[in-house]
Parts: sequence; C-alpha cells; structure tokens
Amino acid sequence: REVLKYILQYSTQKLIELEERLHDYKRIRFSKISTATGLREFLRKFGFSTETEIDKQAETTRNKLKAAREEKKRLESGYLKDTHSSDQLRANIRKLIEEISTKEQAINDLEARIIQQESLRSELVATKFKLAKSSAIATIFLGVDFDNCPSCGTSIKSRITQVDNCKLCGSDLGHEKPNLTDQSEVIQSDLNDRIKELESSIDFHKKALSKTKKEFSAKSTKRKELDEKLQNELRQYESIFLSNIRKIDQNVATLEERMKGLNRLKMMPVEISKLETDAAEIYKKEQLLKEQILSEKQNIVKGETLIDDLEETFLKILTEIGVPGVTSEDKVHINRKTWDVMIYPKGEAYLSWNFYNAGSGGKKTLFNSCFMFALHTVASRNNLPIPSFIIIDTPMKNIDKEVNQDIFRNFYNYLYDLASSVLNNTQFVIIDNNYIQPPLDIKLNFYDRYMTNDDPSFPPLLKHYTGA
Repeated sequence: REVLKYILQYSTQKLIELEERLHDYKRIRFSKISTATGLREFLRKFGFSTETEIDKQAETTRNKLKAAREEKKRLESGYLKDTHSSDQLRANIRKLIEEISTKEQAINDLEARIIQQESLRSELVATKFKLAKSSAIATIFLGVDFDNCPSCGTSIKSRITQVDNCKLCGSDLGHEKPNLTDQSEVIQSDLNDRIKELESSIDFHKKALSKTKKEFSAKSTKRKELDEKLQNELRQYESIFLSNIRKIDQNVATLEERMKGLNRLKMMPVEISKLETDAAEIYKKEQLLKEQILSEKQNIVKGETLIDDLEETFLKILTEIGVPGVTSEDKVHINRKTWDVMIYPKGEAYLSWNFYNAGSGGKKTLFNSCFMFALHTVASRNNLPIPSFIIIDTPMKNIDKEVNQDIFRNFYNYLYDLASSVLNNTQFVIIDNNYIQPPLDIKLNFYDRYMTNDDPSFPPLLKHYTGA
C-alpha cells in the first residue's frame, strides 16, 4: 500500500499532517503576537517602557526595603532583651513536660503489664479446671476392664498376655500402678500458689498505676498553670511589640513584592522582543508549509489521474492477454483506502472479484503479472519512481502451452511488445517451464537457458540452492 502511494503520488495522510502543523503554527504565532502587543501597551501605560525607568524605580524601592529590614532587626533585638526574665519560667515548663512524658510512659507500661498478668492468671485457672477434669476421668476409668476396643469394637482379650498389662493398650504397668491422684494434687497445689502470686502482683501494679495517674494529673495541672502564667507575663509586652513588628512586616513584604515585580518587569522588554522574533520565525515556517500543502494538493490531483490511468491500463492488458472471466465491458476499481484491486463484471460492484477469489493458481499468477505490467507502464509513461527490472516466477503456472495456446502466446507477445516499446529500459527476468521466442521483427537483447540441478551445462538460477 505504501509503495503504491509513493509511486502514484497519492497520500492524503501527508496533506492532513501538513494542514495540522500549519494550524498549530498559526495558533502559536497569533498567541505570541497578541502577548507581545498586550505587554508593550501595559508597560507604556505605567511608564515602564524602557529598562532605565525600571532600574530607577528598583533602586528607590531597594533603599526603602533596606531601611525597613534594619528597623525590624532593631525591634527584634529589643524584644529579646526585654523578655529574658521569662527564660527561667520556660525552663521550668520544659522540665515539667519531660516529667509528664515519663509518667505517661510509665502508665502505658503498667497497663500493659496488668493486662499481661491478668491474661496469664486466666490461663492458669483454666489449666487448673482442665487438670481436675482429667484426674476425675482417670479415676473413673482406673478399674475398668475392656473386652472390646471402645473405638472400633475389636476384641482385645486375646492380646493381653500378662496380668500387669493395661487392659486397653497392653502397656506394662509393672508391680506398682501409677498414682494419678497424688500427681494431680501436687500440680493443683503449684497452680494455686502461682495464681496467688499473680493476683498479688496484679494488685501491686494496680496500686502503682493509680498513684502514677494521680501524679500525671497533678503535673499536667501544674503545667497548665505555668503556661497561663507565662502567657500573662508576655501578653502585655507582646501586644505593643506585635503591633510595631506587624507594621514593619507589612512594609517589608510590600517592598519585597514590589522588588520582585520590578525584576520581572525588567525582563519584559527582552521577552517581548523574543516573542516577536519567534513569531517572525514561525511565519517563515508557515510559508514553507503552505508551499508544501499546495504541492501536495497538486500531487493528489495528479495521483487520482494516475490511478484512473492504472485502472484503464490494467483492464486493457487483461483483455489483450485474454485472462479468463475478463471482458472489455468490465471495470477495474482500486480502493483508495485498502488499495485492493477489484474487477467489476460489466461494472456491477456486487459481482466484484479480486486476486484472492480469482479461482485457480494460474489465473492468480496472470492477475498479478498483468497488474505489474500495468503499474510499470503507467510509471514509465509518467516518469514515476519505480525499479527498472521485473522478475516473474512461472507466469504460465497451471496454464498448459498446448491447451491454452492463445493465452500463452498473447502473454509472451504482449511482454515482448512492452519490452521493446514503453518498457525498453526495463530488464525482465522470467522463470518458467515453457516460453515463446520473440518475433523476428522485434529487436530485443534476449537470452534464455535451460536450468537443472544435475547438469553443469545447464546450471540452476541459484547454484548454491537445491530446493526443499
């Protein structure tokens, strides 16, 4: 598709891109010109038309700003001297804050420890009940004799050979059976002692927690009192100081903003000149784009003419060679978007066919070969860019020389006629099973040879290739 667009000088996409670029250039140029004009008018209105005037305004503002900053520095220095009496109170507040932070951490640690010990006590109580339950179950089953397995019902009498073996699992119990009751009582006693110890520890930590919370509350109250005292001491002096310092700050801020504005204004004449220069450069690019667009539009008109010529030439070649299913009443249509080459029988689009549904392989080969002849013919007549050689592989594929004599003879005669006329500067390379010698009245630089893989006298076209 892209090759056909290039050869036939037909490319609407390029025209669209050029017009979009031209639109963007115009928009940018108008924006720059409008900005430059507005800025110049603004500077002229307020007397800032030259850099010299701006420099004078900046120097005056700079001196005022320096004096205002010195006044502010003097006020701040006096404030530090007048407020040194409150330094001790600030130190006490900082120390109190550290103590409050320590108490708060201690409260968090005690609460976490109490939760941990209460959880452990609950686990020990649960273990105590589980142990009592296990001891009761062991006592109940201590003297029970089992004839069958309580799980699966299998008889277990035959498996017990010794008197002192367990009636259920057969384990050797020895001469002395274990006293589960004594062991249970010992564990129960240990658990009771441990629970009492935890309860005592929990009670101790709760008392410590209560005491720490009271201390935390007292120190927090004291800190609040000290903060209020400090605020009362400073409020009276700060009201006067803040009034003065605020006035100075407003003056300094105003002068600083004025300096920033003047610095920006100083760059405006330079930027205005730059905008005007950029607009002039863009205008030059616009002129070049307009020339390209005009040329592209002319090419598109020429491209339509060339495509029409290609359609007519292709149909003429198909009919002269005698491709089956094509008559002079048919019409060739090339889709400008997909570039599919369609045949409309008697001009009816709904009956269209192309290379893909042409039928036999031989007809497809003829279709492609004829289209190549047409393309090279149109290109040669209109001096279009196209390679100066044509390679055709078995154009008479599936077309027997004896059965289809007319098509065979017409194809080669038309090829020789092209090679001796409109395509006399084009080299043709044809690989085929059969061919017809050029007529004697046509002068061609013609050369032919037979090709085989096993005869050095008739080597193949590609010596190193033997086929697959």
